[in-house]
Amino acid sequence: MNAILLDISNKPENKYHIDLLNSVIKGLKEQKVSVEYINISKLSISPCRGCTDDPVFLSNGKCLCEDDMQKIYPKLRSSDLWIFSLYNSNNWTAQTFINFLDRMEPLFQPNYSQSTNGSSHKTHKGKVAFISSSDNIDSNAISIYSNHLKNFVKLFNRQFIGSIVRPHLWAIGMLQGMGVNLDDIFNAAKDAGKQMVHQKTLSKDTLLTISRPLIPKNLFTNEQLITG
Repeated sequence: MNAILLDISNKPENKYHIDLLNSVIKGLKEQKVSVEYINISKLSISPCRGCTDDPVFLSNGKCLCEDDMQKIYPKLRSSDLWIFSLYNSNNWTAQTFINFLDRMEPLFQPNYSQSTNGSSHKTHKGKVAFISSSDNIDSNAISIYSNHLKNFVKLFNRQFIGSIVRPHLWAIGMLQGMGVNLDDIFNAAKDAGKQMVHQKTLSKDTLLTISRPLIPKNLFTNEQLITG
């Protein structure tokens, strides 16, 4: 099984977000999955030209933009598992994420296959998962991207298996500095990596462990006032 992990976070990478990704990757590799990590922010990817908006446009399955995206298309085609990842920092913009998804248009697939007796049935060509983290106190700020991706992957005939969400990411460093053991979060992330291989959906208990509250909301507010 091959997996590609596409990190759409801004540079520089957040240490605790990368730690979360590495835990997932460790779980995948324990299941003999080949994983390739690509940081999109380090590549040159042009804005989508919106070719298919033209009613007379005829696609040959290739994108007209000649940039680093051409290197990614073959990797996406050959990967059984797509993992999208983002750390939603203060300077991150949704346009980066949306443009990347728009540029995946040459990979669109019909949502059915033809059987030998002429009937059609839906079939999935692979799986898609989402990993997101944010310094916000809850996951509302990043859930919109998960919901968008969940609907978007239907265009590729892929099965969306779940979203890993880690809010108030900054608190991990603070608590680890105080000697608080947070191994359960990263162990759950590793378990999620294993589940991506064998399960149709990620375990709710696993996802809840990863996203569990680390600090009360009132402490978050006070910390934001101090560090802001």
